[in-house]
Amino acid sequence: MIGYDYYPFYQGAVSNLQSQLTNLATVGKPIILAETAYPWINNSSNSSYSGQPGFDYPFTPAGQAAYAAAMIADVKAIPNGLGRGVWWWGGEYTADQADFANNSWSYRSLFDASGNALPALNTLGQSASSVPEPGSLALLAAAAVLVLLGACPSKRRVAIPARRDDFCHSA
Repeated sequence: MIGYDYYPFYQGAVSNLQSQLTNLATVGKPIILAETAYPWINNSSNSSYSGQPGFDYPFTPAGQAAYAAAMIADVKAIPNGLGRGVWWWGGEYTADQADFANNSWSYRSLFDASGNALPALNTLGQSASSVPEPGSLALLAAAAVLVLLGACPSKRRVAIPARRDDFCHSA
C-alpha cells in the first residue's frame, strides 16, 4: 500500500493532485491519501496561506468541506480502483484543548474552536457510507479521521459526532 501525504502548502494546487495520484497508480499498489487537512477559518494561523497557489477553497467551514469532497473524488478516481481512503490529519484538534490552544492545526481540524463538528466531518462520513458493498469503513481515531473507500472485510458504521467531546469520550 502507498500512503501519500497531500497539503496544498507543500505539494501544490489541488488541481495537480489527480495527476500525482495517477502517476503513483502505475506502481499497481493500493493508495491512501495518508495525510491531509485544510483551514476552516482565516485567522492568524492560516492567513499567510490565503491567496497562495493551491488554496482553491475559501478558509471557511464550507470551503473546508469542499476541499474534503475534492480529496475524496481524487482518491476515488485513481485508476484501477486503487484509491482506498483519505486520512485527515489532526481531525480532533481544537483550540479549546490546552495542548492545541496555540497550535495552527486546531484551525484545520474537523471541529470548530468550541468543539462543534464542522461540515467536512459529515462530508467524509457520507463518502464512506456511499461506497457499495462489499463495504466501507469510516474510522474516527485519536490522531486522525480515516475514511477507507473500497473493499473491507465487513461494513462498520461509526456515528458522526456533533461535538468533539462526543467523539473523544465514546472511543
